[in-house]
Amino acid sequence: MRIEFPEDVLFEGRKYTTWIEPLSAYFAQTGMDPQFRPSGGSQRGYSGTWEVSDGRLYLIALGATKADGERAYVSTIFPGQEKVFASWFSGVLLEPDGSTPDKCPPHTRTYNGHIRITVDHGIVSIDKNAWKIPMPHPLNPNSFLLKAASNSWDESRC
Repeated sequence: MRIEFPEDVLFEGRKYTTWIEPLSAYFAQTGMDPQFRPSGGSQRGYSGTWEVSDGRLYLIALGATKADGERAYVSTIFPGQEKVFASWFSGVLLEPDGSTPDKCPPHTRTYNGHIRITVDHGIVSIDKNAWKIPMPHPLNPNSFLLKAASNSWDESRC
């Protein structure tokens, strides 16, 4: 099994990471094959940056290299556009609410809860109190992580 690069989601001034690939849905629906060059262990060859703004999901950046070696941008797939409304995507972007103290090293950080971003044809609904939601494990899609909720931060957990 291969591990791909995660996608970034910008929401309310914070950057979240998701393993969901909204742009893959576009390629599947349109039959488009952009011929990105695999890199860094990523077979799909790209990573998208998404923004939740005004209740909608937008593709705002693309990290990719075309097969001919040229850098690819959002406008490579959507000519003349730098920010694209993701009307093709419906699904759940499930993001950990990483509200942990910065003093903790990244490998020891735990999460207090979850924010759930649900998308229906590009229209977003937010649940900031989605607790104990099973997440597909990024290394094994047949197993799940269960993030338990806690209303307070215990510094001894660092």
